[in-house]
Amino acid sequence: MVAGQVMERPTRQTNRTGNVTASYNPDAKMALSLGTRIGPYEILSPLGAGGMGEVYRARDTILGRDVAIKVLPEAFARDAERMARFEREAKVLASLNHPNIASIYGVEISDNSRALIM
Repeated sequence: MVAGQVMERPTRQTNRTGNVTASYNPDAKMALSLGTRIGPYEILSPLGAGGMGEVYRARDTILGRDVAIKVLPEAFARDAERMARFEREAKVLASLNHPNIASIYGVEISDNSRALIM
């Protein structure tokens, strides 16, 4: 991918047994493009999308490590109920310590978006 290129959005599909599988829909686009910066984090690639936002692989340009960034859609950031859910998720992740649960490194807040850094 080239910086500034719009990324394809993963779509959710279920197989015959009811398990969720992921595939890429070339017509659906992720909100952030390669090279976009959220604070010190530079977007590298999409990881997935779901009911509460989109998840990207990013690089922490200060600490030199890869992170996952879950971005709440702008429309959700204006919804008090979804913002409360987002804040609860951040607090729960911050309180947990388990190898199979993502650790939260922080929260990035800007005028139009909210993001969990994991």
